[in-house]
Amino acid sequence: DIIMDPKTGRPRAENVQAADGSQAPAQPGGYGPKGGGKGDFRSQPYQQPAAQQVYQTSEQLEQAAGQIVTGTIAKVNEKFGFITQDSGDADMFVFPPSCAAFGRQVPPVGTRVQY
Repeated sequence: DIIMDPKTGRPRAENVQAADGSQAPAQPGGYGPKGGGKGDFRSQPYQQPAAQQVYQTSEQLEQAAGQIVTGTIAKVNEKFGFITQDSGDADMFVFPPSCAAFGRQVPPVGTRVQY
């Protein structure tokens, strides 16, 4: 599911699950990658963002509602992550509580997901 984040007003992923529909095993520890590190989030050099679609209006967000969207976990931090969408749209923001199928933790980088 894609919802509008009440704090930022931007879209974010909700109800994130394994792309194949299986129940993923919970990872030990707290938020983020195994061992509680920063993952590769801070190791990426700054880049000029490409022009990508962002849902600007409630009508655009409602159009996306009900669709199953797929992607791959691209970046993981202790408190959030980003999903590279298969559609090519802008990376989707995700919080650990939205990942109940993964033990309320953002899955590791490279994991295929749907939401």
